[in-house]
Amino acid sequence: MTKLFLVCGYVASGKTTVSNALSKSLKVKVIRTDDVRKRLFPKEFDHSSRDEIESWLEANEDADLQQVLNPLGEAYADLIGKYAPKMKEQKELVYNQAFVELDNLLSIKEDVLFDATFSNVGMRKRAYELATKNNIETIYIVQVVCSEEIVKARLQKRASGKVKTTSNAKELDIYRKVKKEFDESQIQNDNPEADIVRFLYNTGTQAISMYGKKDKTTKEILNVLLSLSKKYGGV
Repeated sequence: MTKLFLVCGYVASGKTTVSNALSKSLKVKVIRTDDVRKRLFPKEFDHSSRDEIESWLEANEDADLQQVLNPLGEAYADLIGKYAPKMKEQKELVYNQAFVELDNLLSIKEDVLFDATFSNVGMRKRAYELATKNNIETIYIVQVVCSEEIVKARLQKRASGKVKTTSNAKELDIYRKVKKEFDESQIQNDNPEADIVRFLYNTGTQAISMYGKKDKTTKEILNVLLSLSKKYGGV
């Protein structure tokens, strides 16, 4: 039976570490929105002054706006506002491509792990609908969380270049936005046609909770999470 795994969570929560460990253990295909974004918008940005930023953006219409604009902060609010519609359009393109790839893999009975924030219930519904379309009976969700204090420290390391990451999220405001979306969208109340088994993994406290039925796959997931918890300081 084909399986679908969704790994979702806050910015800098440790989501990529979790998805890498799970995909290696479960031996599944991986779709990661950060990777899709890099494929769609490969041009890297390496300028600092305002004039350089504006000139570069005007000369590179297919630039990854998140990579350029997210780290700038409030001082560039007008510039960010100017490009906000296009940034939204780029996000939609990334998710649309990711969902096409998900549908293609599920249609040929490949087990898939989809790594994205999924803070928005609309995005989760799209995944659920593809699961139903492809006769997936159970969706395994691993939601990764941690405190703002820990996220702040991780983002500072990202911004300094001390930690390599494929994510463009390097500002605390982005974390707060994603957390607010999660809080408002109430992932625990999702009710797709398929069964949901949800794990909640706090990479700060290393606490793990599970909601839903137990089966062979949930045991595999739990073993991976317990291994990560132990590695990073859990009991």
